[in-house]
Amino acid sequence: LAIVKHIVETHSGHVEVESTIGQGTTFRVEIPAL
Repeated sequence: LAIVKHIVETHSGHVEVESTIGQGTTFRVEIPAL
């Protein structure tokens, strides 16, 4: 995940993480359109 975060932030994006006990974790990666 550290590598993904670095690559996404290099492209002016961000990574969001949402976790719910008993249901799992969702990772959202957003980067601007080129």
